[in-house]
Amino acid sequence: TMMTWARKALDYYSRKVGNTGALVKAAQCLLAGQRLYAGKVDGVYGTALATAVRRYRTAHGLPAAGTIGPRVWVSLLSQGTTPVLKVGSASDAVRRVQRSLNAADRSNEAL
Repeated sequence: TMMTWARKALDYYSRKVGNTGALVKAAQCLLAGQRLYAGKVDGVYGTALATAVRRYRTAHGLPAAGTIGPRVWVSLLSQGTTPVLKVGSASDAVRRVQRSLNAADRSNEAL
């Protein structure tokens, strides 16, 4: 239904200091995996996560800010090795591409 799609579309909207939840926890894990975030993975968007996000954005050519918007989600979710993917591929790389495309599709911010 349209309402279900609308709820899913909100999944990748901006997160900032003070937000909480599963997507904040996901961001903490993704940034910890890149050794940019060393704080507690608790789903609370605090100043340590904002600092890690600023570092990530700067390192990836995005404007230095402490928020995670659609562009940052697409970038975070697509990080990893760069194998060749083709029809019939099934791997973590395929899942990364799928998550990235879903995040891009659900955002209303131009890439």
